[in-house]
Amino acid sequence: ATLLLDNDSHPEAEIDQVTTPMGATIAGLNEMEHQGFSSAMIKGITTSTEKVNRLFKKD
Repeated sequence: ATLLLDNDSHPEAEIDQVTTPMGATIAGLNEMEHQGFSSAMIKGITTSTEKVNRLFKKD
């Protein structure tokens, strides 16, 4: 996260900097995305955040 904020860059741009086109890492990342990994992560983080907000909500 710090890298993205410091460089004001998009995650895809950083991925392109550290993966080889047609390489093993990008193949694995593409498969995870195809299987819904990013969506599952976002939903999990959102659910956790909502729960914490409910727990600490002051009436």
